[in-house]
Amino acid sequence: MTEAAMTSGNGLSLRVHARRMLTETVCEFDLRRSDGGPLPAFEAGSSLIVQTPSSERRNYSLCNDDRERHRYVIAVKREATSRGGSRSMHDEAHEGVVFEVELARNGLRAGQGRRHLLVAGGIGITPMMSLLRRLARDPLNAFRLLYLARSRAEAPYAEELARMGLGNALTFHFSAEHGGRRLDVRPMLKDNGTGTHLYYCGPGRLMYSIGMSSIHWPRIHVHFEQFSSLAGTRAGDEAFTVKQASTGRIFEVGGNETILDSLRREGLKPEASCESGTCGKCRMTLVAGEADHRDMYLAPEDRPSSIMPCVSRSVGGAELELDF
Repeated sequence: MTEAAMTSGNGLSLRVHARRMLTETVCEFDLRRSDGGPLPAFEAGSSLIVQTPSSERRNYSLCNDDRERHRYVIAVKREATSRGGSRSMHDEAHEGVVFEVELARNGLRAGQGRRHLLVAGGIGITPMMSLLRRLARDPLNAFRLLYLARSRAEAPYAEELARMGLGNALTFHFSAEHGGRRLDVRPMLKDNGTGTHLYYCGPGRLMYSIGMSSIHWPRIHVHFEQFSSLAGTRAGDEAFTVKQASTGRIFEVGGNETILDSLRREGLKPEASCESGTCGKCRMTLVAGEADHRDMYLAPEDRPSSIMPCVSRSVGGAELELDF
């Protein structure tokens, strides 16, 4: 790949200015324009869609201060079960390599309020970093970060966080230092009478525990980033049809394929990125029919009129009419 500046549309061609290993499995990438020009502003908690060297498109959280305009910083964990994305970032995204990126529409955005509880597990600290920096800038914000990991050596940004002078607002819990015992976060989620906003990200087990323990919280006070992929299909899924609103064309969606799979099989090229129901890139307008929503992106108020075709389906095998 050759160096380039800004591309057309919402995309950018960015160069790896620097990289460093945060842990044995997590690498940080400092991405900049080749001409040194400014980058589009981003909101703290946002993520970046990256066309990795393997050509897989992946979402990575922006970790740097949202006031910075000269760079985007992401941290990528090398996954043992990688389909190519994280592995290619570690093995091929060396200094000087250029690839396409795009600011994503999803992310862990700050809620409207003054009290905030952040819970991160392992690599789940990445979406918290820019958010934490923003919260810490305003002395009126009361916040606490609880960072859970197996050990300090396996905790990205642990040293940087310790140097930020957060005092009692920062709590580390490394299970290796506690006989392997994980911290039970459920007691601190019992009461939301203070109007606290909750933010969480981490492994599936932690996500499930916090999700269930905060089920009684007002939904507008709960914010999370889901890293693990959602399955596009499940055992027992029924076949159904999709009608294209603009043309009336009918697409057959098999029980073992997604709506995106069906459209591609017929020669269409719908926009998509994560294909796990988390980034919002493939969002379509739901004109008619009842959708079986399986994504982690759409807000409740958006679900009657939108669908994420990478994971969501029809209820009961009935036809869906979509605008795409």
